[in-house]
Amino acid sequence: MRISGGITELITQCIRPADEPGTPDMSDAGETTDDGSESPILCVSRAATCAKPVKYAIPTPAPSFLSPARGHVGKHARSEDRCDLRPEAMSDETDDTGQTGETDEGRDVFDSQGRRFYAPALKASNVMWLLKHAWFRAECDHTLRTRLPLHCRDCFDLVSKYLLALKARDIGIPEDQLIIDIAQAGGVCRDSDGGVIVNGLFHGIELKGSCRKGDTSATFTFKSIRLQDTNWKHLLLVGRVRDPTSWLSIEDVESHVWLGHVKRAAYIRALTTSGRSPLEPHDATVTPRCMRGWLSSAVCWTRLEHLTRAWWERRVLRAEEHV
Repeated sequence: MRISGGITELITQCIRPADEPGTPDMSDAGETTDDGSESPILCVSRAATCAKPVKYAIPTPAPSFLSPARGHVGKHARSEDRCDLRPEAMSDETDDTGQTGETDEGRDVFDSQGRRFYAPALKASNVMWLLKHAWFRAECDHTLRTRLPLHCRDCFDLVSKYLLALKARDIGIPEDQLIIDIAQAGGVCRDSDGGVIVNGLFHGIELKGSCRKGDTSATFTFKSIRLQDTNWKHLLLVGRVRDPTSWLSIEDVESHVWLGHVKRAAYIRALTTSGRSPLEPHDATVTPRCMRGWLSSAVCWTRLEHLTRAWWERRVLRAEEHV
């Protein structure tokens, strides 16, 4: 059968490779899913299907002192080949991304258990740092004015953190020395509400807040203080005599607030003395400078407006017991 020249040229164009200049790539036209609908995700160009195989480098074998099955250090490994996970040994080491522990946001820190706290994450979630921004202060002011009277749970956590951070910045406590985690739970500070950095070591803090009880002048009840499964070294009690009409500045709030500090060891002694179990959370009703209540003898109080850098360093940074 004789084929005309025009038909021959048409057939040649149809079978010409898609990557030849002047010819559109029609290889992905009309691809569909099983139900017949068009699916550009399933389209594969002819160039991709006809691609040449690529040679891959063969990975370097693991060192001989590593177990091939588990990657554990073998019993004949040299001491210099072993991985030292202690904070003092890892502080200048690189992490799994090849970066050192020191960044523009500061240096990574460790706690007494050897757990690492990543410096950029600590900074980004630190209320002390967020207070630099006017939008954050305005947002907190609006939230506390409108939601705290409704007893919203998120405000119970925010109000104590916000008040402490406001005053801490006011008296010049550095933001890389006091970390107050904006997250309610499970944040970058793990099982703590924040932490203080003492000699390069992270000491967790537990923050509890309360408004005065009933018609009393300054009696507060702090709920559900936990010891079990926690690692805090300092318990900070923030008691509000009344809530202000504005939360924008420290001058608006400091005259209405008491701050109490309890070391972990003192809290344990108070539990033991009162016959309370350390395995259960406990409520504590306390009045500043009054000895009534099972926890009262363990608390060091100051009015927030009287808080000074010297008080903070003496009670918190220079605490003798961190266990």
